[in-house]
Amino acid sequence: MVNSALQAFLMLQAKRADILVNNIAAASAILKSPEFKNTKIRKLSAMLGKVKFFTFFFGKYPEIAKSYTDALNEVKRNGTYRKLVTEIFS
Repeated sequence: MVNSALQAFLMLQAKRADILVNNIAAASAILKSPEFKNTKIRKLSAMLGKVKFFTFFFGKYPEIAKSYTDALNEVKRNGTYRKLVTEIFS
């Protein structure tokens, strides 16, 4: 058992594991780190599935939720969101 995605990737690199299922965001960030620069770990081209993520705010703070939603909609509208997704997940 591992306590973090990094620990799981280290086990994979040390050949103490054969396969690792993880989300693309965490995996991409870890594989871009210096300790994995020359790794033989590769992402399989077939995606297992998609997971939807949601943001929740405590009901006491509706103005924060509205500001967050407005800001998220703006970065999606102006293309910043797509640019970041492409940059991070490619």
